[in-house]
Amino acid sequence: MRVAFMGTPDFAAASLAALLGSDHEVVAVVSQPDRRGGRGNRVVSPPVATLAKEHGIPLEQPERVGTRAFRDWLSSHEPELAVVAAFGQILGPKLLALPPLGCINV
Repeated sequence: MRVAFMGTPDFAAASLAALLGSDHEVVAVVSQPDRRGGRGNRVVSPPVATLAKEHGIPLEQPERVGTRAFRDWLSSHEPELAVVAAFGQILGPKLLALPPLGCINV
């Protein structure tokens, strides 16, 4: 099954890792934008974004997921299902309706 994954912190990265170890194909990953933090106030990528980059999965880090541009990007990857884990943004009705099999919040 073609799956889009949306998440940000370590908890979500563990969920993404489990999906990557399954028979499903993760076709796109969405995470929060990189932020400044930690020692030295340097730019830090969320754990989910780092994992997506390590696996070469298409990654988007939008400030807002409610835009048409974002929906078009996600739609272009043709996910059948979206899995959401500790993402940090509210998904509107248009985004929830995009995958034919819907969205699962874990």
